[in-house]
Amino acid sequence: MRKNDLIKILENVKGNPEIMLWNGHVYDVMPISKELDTCYLSKYPYDKKFKYMDEIYSDNVKLKKVLLLSARPTGKTYWDRCGRMEY
Repeated sequence: MRKNDLIKILENVKGNPEIMLWNGHVYDVMPISKELDTCYLSKYPYDKKFKYMDEIYSDNVKLKKVLLLSARPTGKTYWDRCGRMEY
């Protein structure tokens, strides 16, 4: 989503409610961090879409800068069949 599209959505919200992120792994909401993270997505000539990669192995790569909204840790713990997950 582009910044302007997000702004349009938020401008249509009445009042000043708290905005949170849904965490589908634990079926709970999480507060949004006050800082934006930056990430670069890469696309090799044979790729159809940009994707996240830890390392880039070639100079023949297109890079796309994206901003990430991150969730703040809540200090809660969730249990499922895979074990404990702190979020």
